[in-house]
Amino acid sequence: MSPEPNALRILLVDDEPAVARAVSRLLISLGHEVTVEHDPQAAEARIRRDPHAFDLLFTDQTMPGMTGDALARAALASRPDLIVVLCSGYSEHYQLDDAARDGVRAFVTKPIDRAALRELLATFV
Repeated sequence: MSPEPNALRILLVDDEPAVARAVSRLLISLGHEVTVEHDPQAAEARIRRDPHAFDLLFTDQTMPGMTGDALARAALASRPDLIVVLCSGYSEHYQLDDAARDGVRAFVTKPIDRAALRELLATFV
């Protein structure tokens, strides 16, 4: 399936391969181009190497080695206009106010609702 004309180039970061596969399939089904990284440090390095390779960073919050908010801050240091969407099933330690302060544009909770995600991503194209 080729990407839609207004497809976002998304870097998806999740340390759990099964979750990454499911979210990737969902994003692709919505017409977007998706690149998956399971290691947040590798994702950070990729963004540093080519800050304009992606339109949007979709990252899990809870990952070993680097949290999603730390990845967001690092990515935004390389590219301040990058759209960052943080995703978590565990949001009790990281709230919407924290996300906004860190430059995160949206916060998605797991399980991800397809219709809500489609609507959210449509605001960025």
